[in-house]
Amino acid sequence: MFFRHPCEPKPELPPVPFPIYPPSKNRSGDFFACNNKVHVYLIHNGSREPYCGERKMDADFDVWEPRYNTKEVCEATGVKMETLKTWFQRGLILGENETDVRENRTHRVERVLSFARVMQIAIMHKFCQLGLPASKAATVALAFTDLGEGNATWGDEVPTIKRHPGHIYEQGLTMLAAYPEEEFGYVFNISGFKDPNFYSKLFFPAGLQISTSSISGVIDVTRLYAQVKNGLGRAHIVS
Repeated sequence: MFFRHPCEPKPELPPVPFPIYPPSKNRSGDFFACNNKVHVYLIHNGSREPYCGERKMDADFDVWEPRYNTKEVCEATGVKMETLKTWFQRGLILGENETDVRENRTHRVERVLSFARVMQIAIMHKFCQLGLPASKAATVALAFTDLGEGNATWGDEVPTIKRHPGHIYEQGLTMLAAYPEEEFGYVFNISGFKDPNFYSKLFFPAGLQISTSSISGVIDVTRLYAQVKNGLGRAHIVS
């Protein structure tokens, strides 16, 4: 855990071309939220989850291996058990269908989830806090958990993978934005919140035709990734 030295000045908020409103007292979390009027909220709960080590862990960590039970998932993500059960019943979380789950329950086989599925749940939870319906938040999350990024190639050229599905970028911050016109989210990479390209990537996403006044929300996946890993580490020993 890192702490700021008392003599060190507080970090400045990132410069924005429009107003930043104070965070609501009844909301928390480390993410940006944009509403359809292009107002930006900077919501920060004061937590100092460590960023160090998660990229090294990421290289050796199988995000697709089922290992976490639903109790551990709820503890790590903050999602209530009844809410999680409802999401499964509605088919919003990729994985076992309810027929398989009922059969496993009959044989007393516990449902276990991979880290990628836990991240889908955590991302859904954040976007639901921003006001998105769960069905929309579920598909937005898939842009990070189930889609990666690489360069197009010709012939026998070996593609360059910039980001594998369910993994954060090796450098900088991994951001995930949601747009009303798009079913899936948009994942992009910035060096930090003072990155001069942050807002151009947010408001003019590559490959998407969107209205700049229609941004449902954007979250810092890198921080959430570390928070979820830390939460699961407290609830479940990750080898």
